[in-house]
Formats: sequence, structure tokens, C-alpha cells
Amino acid sequence: LIESVRQMFDANGEIVSDEAVTLLLSVSADYINTSFSAITERHGSIDAYLRDMLDVNDAQRAAIRARMLV
Repeated sequence: LIESVRQMFDANGEIVSDEAVTLLLSVSADYINTSFSAITERHGSIDAYLRDMLDVNDAQRAAIRARMLV
């Protein structure tokens, strides 16, 4: 995956280090928790955000959940 991302940058004439790509591909628990808190504060729930802002229906949400909880 790192090599694929690096090739994407290389194609645009940009040189990036493995460390930069790894950071780009990583996610911290604090970031995720802060994002979920902001979504819940603004939209009432993650489900409401998915439905109202992203137009994700119940079947799509179930498919996403099934794929992510493998």
C-alpha cells in the first residue's frame, strides 16, 4: 500500500518519504473519537449523519457495517 501511494505522488512529481506515507495512511483513536463526537453533537447520531448528510440508506448502512466488522 505504501508503494502504491508513493507512486501516486511520484506521478505528480512529488517525492514523499515512507514515514510521510505511513502517517498519511494512519488514524489515531483520538482523531476518530473527536470526529464521532462532533458528528453526534451536530447531527444527533452517526446514523442521522449518514442518512441526512451522506444519503446512506438502511441497506447501505448495513452493508458498510457488515464489511467493517469482519
